[in-house]
Amino acid sequence: ALDDEAEAEFQAQKEKKEQEISKPEIQETPVEEKKESPVEEIEEPEIKEPEITEEEKQELVHLERIDSEMAEYKSRAKEEHNKGMFDHAINIYSEALTFLDSQEPLFTHLLSTLISKKCALWNNIAACYKQYQNYDKEIEYSTLVITNSTHLTSDPTLLYKAYYRRACAYEKSEKYQKAKKDILYCRQKNPRDVEVTKRMNHIDKALKEEQQEVKTRSMMPSYKLKAGLEEFKGLGNKEFKEKRLDK
Repeated sequence: ALDDEAEAEFQAQKEKKEQEISKPEIQETPVEEKKESPVEEIEEPEIKEPEITEEEKQELVHLERIDSEMAEYKSRAKEEHNKGMFDHAINIYSEALTFLDSQEPLFTHLLSTLISKKCALWNNIAACYKQYQNYDKEIEYSTLVITNSTHLTSDPTLLYKAYYRRACAYEKSEKYQKAKKDILYCRQKNPRDVEVTKRMNHIDKALKEEQQEVKTRSMMPSYKLKAGLEEFKGLGNKEFKEKRLDK
């Protein structure tokens, strides 16, 4: 029995070996390494600065001369302003404006730069009129800055100052609707400005009081209005009779 078992085991091992030999070998195909294609260098187009024409060169020379003159005007005006002589400062700023007006015919390409210098002067004049509480003039010169705002590319803060100054002047003049419109511009440009927020609250309060006053007048009983008219009419008749008696 042991010999039979040994023989069977031998036959099983033999068959296993024959199967392994008859099994076809699977040859692995070598993976070809992908060659990276060379990166093509893209030539960036050369950015050429716009050539300055001879006319523009001449205008730049004029601007340098104007800047020198303006520095002199501003220095004199600042000195008068610091002394509290605001009317003298206004006169000096006005002289500077007259000078800039005389230079306008020399400019075509750089005219906006020249007008922006005028805006700075108008802003300073408005600030001087504020010291005298001349709100009509303050509004007038602030409006000049605002209407010429397209030329303020170099210093946009001038426009912000002009709107804020005009809003304050409108408020002082009790023109609250116009004041609200200007202060809203400032609020949109700089919501974090504390002074703008305070000014808006003052204007809103004044508007509510004004609207309440109008509402109260409209609700006044008609008999009170009639009584007031009769009283006025009686005074007129009395004055007329006295004049006739004098004759």
